[in-house]
Amino acid sequence: MPRGTYVGAGWCHSMALIGLQMLRCAIYTIGFIVGLMGSSLAEERSPLQVVEALYVAQEQAFREGAAPLLMHEVQAAEFFFNDKARVLNGVNMGYDPLYQGQDAEITEIAIKLNTDFPKMAGTAVVDVAFRNFGELVEMKFVLHRELGDDNAWQVFDIEFDGGTLSALVSLAHNHPGGFAD
Repeated sequence: MPRGTYVGAGWCHSMALIGLQMLRCAIYTIGFIVGLMGSSLAEERSPLQVVEALYVAQEQAFREGAAPLLMHEVQAAEFFFNDKARVLNGVNMGYDPLYQGQDAEITEIAIKLNTDFPKMAGTAVVDVAFRNFGELVEMKFVLHRELGDDNAWQVFDIEFDGGTLSALVSLAHNHPGGFAD
């Protein structure tokens, strides 16, 4: 076999191996990028998922004996607009507005997207109903998207019994010591 042919075949074989390694590297890279994109897409929560996650976190805080979730800026900021979370931080409302009472024995909880609410870009309403010590409690969570918060859905306000969380917080800030005294 001529020497040039042998070298050429070895060179072709080496180039094929390099090409295969490059292809594998490209496939792994593309897979990695798609995986990252998929995980970030999976982390985005719908308005319904935000309220569901809020009640899961609330239940955990309640079981651990902590003050209401809304009284802690860091935890509240995950679910509420950052400015609202700062306003809620440390406010003693005298009861837990997510459970509508000082104590809770929650049963029959139902969380669903309000489909009667007029469709508006960046706004959604989620209805929450449950029984606390057997008494029916119904609330509406108004959620918005805000570019400053990575365009994530966050609670803007809560409507209950003809009032709102915003109004309650405003009263608590203006009442010395909150509502506990």
